[in-house]
Parts: sequence; structure tokens; C-alpha cells
Amino acid sequence: MKDKFCASGGDLAYYPLLFKAMESTEGSIMELGMGYGSTPLLNEYATKYKRELSSFDYNQEWRSKFDNIVNAYHKSYLIKDWNEVYSNYPTASVIFIDQSPGEERKVTIENYKNTSGILVIHDTEPIGAGDYQVRPLFSKFKYKVEVQTDGAWATALSNEIDITKWIGERFGDYIIVS
Repeated sequence: MKDKFCASGGDLAYYPLLFKAMESTEGSIMELGMGYGSTPLLNEYATKYKRELSSFDYNQEWRSKFDNIVNAYHKSYLIKDWNEVYSNYPTASVIFIDQSPGEERKVTIENYKNTSGILVIHDTEPIGAGDYQVRPLFSKFKYKVEVQTDGAWATALSNEIDITKWIGERFGDYIIVS
């Protein structure tokens, strides 16, 4: 499936990190913020490898766009507050953070800083549209890698899994850096 995570375009910089995170772990996957770029691809991966995927969104109209792909491995949930996710799902092997409003991502990263899994965060560029001021939280993690583009950046973080061994791997136009 690696080839499916080799898309080009600055907005999909999280693809390589998601793939590597899922390949480096076992167990459940969480998606905070559903979208056309991530939800179908995560669904396909989870279904193929029989892994539990839980997708969350606070917008019913947006969440319902993916009703046709949920299955025994993939459930989607409508939430009222992003803190609900952490309260009810305090751990997962992979946690993809792409929720809106983007400013909520700081709280989510803080909540999951002690998880044994891998966090993958979209829109981590230091300036521009994705400047959700998440970068100061990265120092709370032992391991960090990124995909940097002319558009959106993506970052993977972990305190338990040495993700720095991914550095230098290429996925199409993307390369994982420290």
C-alpha cells in the first residue's frame, strides 16, 4: 500500500508519516478530523490489515460524507467537544490530528503526550495558514520527524517509539527529515 501514500502536493505531506506510523505499530488508529485526503485512505488501510479505526468529527454534515465507507473495522463518531475523544479514547497506536478549528490541536497534543503510540499532526508549518502554534509542544516528545513542503508541513511525535529511523525515507516528492 505504500504507493497510495506517495501523493504529491503540499497539502498531503502527512501521507508518509501516517503510513510509517501504521507500519511501525499494531493496534487501533484514531483520526481527529475527517477529510477526503485521510478518511478513505485510512479506511482502506484499516480494512485491509484488520485494524480498528475510529474517526471523529464535530460537524455532522462533514462526518456523514463518509457514512458509505464505515465497516466492521472503521467506526465514525460525532462529538461535541474534542476533549470528549481523549476522555473516551485515551490511547491508540496511531493518532492522526487534523481537527478544526486548528487551534484545538494544541490541546489534543497536550492530552496525548504520554501515549505509547505515535501522533501524526497535519499543518505544523511554523508560519502561514497552518500556524496553530503547536511547535512549542514538540519539545515534550523524545522523538520527532517531519515532512516539510512549500505548503503544509506534517510532523510525527512519540515518546516511546524511535521514529527517527524514518529520516531520509522518500515517498514520491516527499522526504522525511528531522
